[in-house]
Amino acid sequence: MNQDIKRKLSLSVYLARMEFERRFAGSMGGKLWVFAGPFLTIAVIWVALDYGLGLRGSVGPDYGMSLAVGLCCWLFFSEAVNTAMGSITGQPHLVKKVVFPVILLPVANILVAFAVHLVILAFVILVVLLQGKTPGIGVLLLPFWIGCLFVLTLSVALLVAALNVLVRDTAALVPNVISFLFWITPIIWPVSQLTGDWYLIAWLNPAAIIIDGYRSALLGTEPLLSGAGTAIFALVLAAFAAASVIIFRRLRLMFADVM
Repeated sequence: MNQDIKRKLSLSVYLARMEFERRFAGSMGGKLWVFAGPFLTIAVIWVALDYGLGLRGSVGPDYGMSLAVGLCCWLFFSEAVNTAMGSITGQPHLVKKVVFPVILLPVANILVAFAVHLVILAFVILVVLLQGKTPGIGVLLLPFWIGCLFVLTLSVALLVAALNVLVRDTAALVPNVISFLFWITPIIWPVSQLTGDWYLIAWLNPAAIIIDGYRSALLGTEPLLSGAGTAIFALVLAAFAAASVIIFRRLRLMFADVM
């Protein structure tokens, strides 16, 4: 069993490296483009909202940093899910090989996006420090929230990758759903402005809880969950991940018939 796990991990890393090379083969900027996109997106939105629209004055001086943290998380989630969605349909020759672990195809795309996320996160942390914000003891929970974001992204990506094989409308539907979720997730607007039922609805999105965890760890804001609440969230997320893997494996039995 240990040898099988090591073999799959090694294959996952190899596929991720090949995917990384494939995306930017032949481009003049090469690998720099994979990092330039998120950097520019965060910078442009930060300047436009924080300084252009003056939200710093109405929301608070930490608005820009809070925005950058939220965008850093969301860009990883959206990029990983969107690219993993077509990872299986894009390589039908591997799907028809019974011995090939097809689940590693979307995993490879997620690993590429995750590597970029870690680099962007390091940049955001540097900016936070340069802004004079010193993280408190809560920063020790940052690895936990990074893990939660990875598990959530992996779970969703496996489901949409499998559905895209069986229902081709998935490729048109998922990007629109992700765009909709972006606007109902407290990324460019603070959840503190919501009251009543809208406040509860906002936190039904697990991505919102994870982004709140990132902000609490890096900016010292009051966390939504703590203690037992955090443990329960981790258990629910683990259950969702297990369910997504089970569903993927069952749907995988039908892949060869429709491709």
